[in-house]
Amino acid sequence: MCIRDRFHSVGYDWRQALEANNPWVFFLAMATLPALGFPISVCYIYAGISFEPTVAITACIAALTINLSSGYLITHSIFKKPIEAFLARKNWTVPKLSGQNQLRFAFLMRTVPGPPFFIQNLLLTLAGIPFWTYLWLSLATQGTIAVIVILFSRNLSQDPQSPTSIIIISMIILLFVAKGAQTLRKRFKTKQETNRTSTNKKT
Repeated sequence: MCIRDRFHSVGYDWRQALEANNPWVFFLAMATLPALGFPISVCYIYAGISFEPTVAITACIAALTINLSSGYLITHSIFKKPIEAFLARKNWTVPKLSGQNQLRFAFLMRTVPGPPFFIQNLLLTLAGIPFWTYLWLSLATQGTIAVIVILFSRNLSQDPQSPTSIIIISMIILLFVAKGAQTLRKRFKTKQETNRTSTNKKT
């Protein structure tokens, strides 16, 4: 008996409950919550499980466009100084780039696991990347990731015990392990730098 059947046997059809959700509510949530630090990947997974692929992809791309555009404008507003101070406290370095270096940096930032999505937006904006370059490259990379995650999530929700679903689950576990190791490595490095600074001040 698969997971879906077990839920159904106790009188709860979780897929029907999710699919009853309003895509407009999801769109508004995804357009705003990632700017506050909510994981963008959770939005992709939720969309894939809750809506038909066409609706899910359309809602995600539209919400991404709103989120990216508003984030760029806010970062270049009166909030620029507080945002720079926030990044400095978190030990995020903002590079100043030009030409092809901007494209390489933006591509790596969007595709390689690292900073949270809202931190990526801040770093790319403050790095001096023009708006349209920032927007199209972000949509191309994150849009592709969104489509893949949505389709995989849909397949996983339909048949959790299929070989494809098992592969997806394994990949997700590996990503979480890699992300956890990266976070621990960053914290250890920060602690070492703090201890080194304290030792230098004492001497």
